[in-house]
Amino acid sequence: MLRAILREGAAEFLGTFLILVFGTASVAQKILSDGTAGSPLSIHLSWGLGVTMGIYASAGVSGAHLNPAVTLAFAAFRGFPWRKVPAYLLAQLAGAFAGVAVTFVTYREAFSAFDGGVRQVVGAKATGGIFATYPQPFLSAFPGGFVDQVVGTALLLLVIFSLGD
Repeated sequence: MLRAILREGAAEFLGTFLILVFGTASVAQKILSDGTAGSPLSIHLSWGLGVTMGIYASAGVSGAHLNPAVTLAFAAFRGFPWRKVPAYLLAQLAGAFAGVAVTFVTYREAFSAFDGGVRQVVGAKATGGIFATYPQPFLSAFPGGFVDQVVGTALLLLVIFSLGD
């Protein structure tokens, strides 16, 4: 039992790691080169391939949830055991942090060359967008941002549940 949960957690870690390292590295390449390397298309393809590789790497062992919302939805609506939820969530969180850490370490010198060692979220030398998305200035937290996240998560789960049926 414990061995199975550890194995599934390791698969969730690996799958989430792959998504984040491929996705964030492609964004880093474009931003840190001042747009001379990489393109929006390469970013989209990298995220898509990262998701695909994450699924292939973990689906056979853990079901490739790779997202806390997916794990919680499976527990609430598809009979996924609640006792496994903490392990999955922890593994996904750790995999995400490990993935972005690899991107940061890989591009460490490029970060410093780009922003002079001063990390910024906004402005001409902002690098925060490599690791996260930020709302437009006009978007409120509620209802705007909340609705955005609910709709996006609902669509993700609709597709996942449909593929599983």
